[in-house]
Amino acid sequence: MLAVAVYVVLDRNRDGVVSKRRPRGRHPRRAADIMFLIMTVMLVLFMTGAFSYRPRVIMSNSMHPVFSRGSMVIVQNATAVDVHEGDIIQYEAHGRSVTHRVIAIDTAADGSGRRIFITKGDNSPSVDMPVQEQQITGIIRAQVPYVGYPTVWLNETVK
Repeated sequence: MLAVAVYVVLDRNRDGVVSKRRPRGRHPRRAADIMFLIMTVMLVLFMTGAFSYRPRVIMSNSMHPVFSRGSMVIVQNATAVDVHEGDIIQYEAHGRSVTHRVIAIDTAADGSGRRIFITKGDNSPSVDMPVQEQQITGIIRAQVPYVGYPTVWLNETVK
């Protein structure tokens, strides 16, 4: 939304300037508008998770110093087969997303051959409850620090 607001302000300011000479057959403003539209659509698709990567905001300091609260991480859609020991994964537990490191991989005690993942936050003193294969939503591939603070603040305000 910030990008749209900046574009509108700049576009309005540019309307008041009259160019003395315009090259024939070229419309740089139209090309810029098309590029802006394409980039906006791509950004919206990325933010909604239409691609195999999607952004998520870290809401706690459980992974500090790797990720701090307010960092945005890029999560790649993945299945349990893709996860290895040492990976930082995102999984669903008790209706919320958790982002922690896999410290061990074990097999289920019932003999089904299913994998169970033992996770722990780098800044947490204890391990989490075992994570089942179907709970895993993705693997963390990158981070952008501080970008997620507006989301953190909005979540705190709503609660």
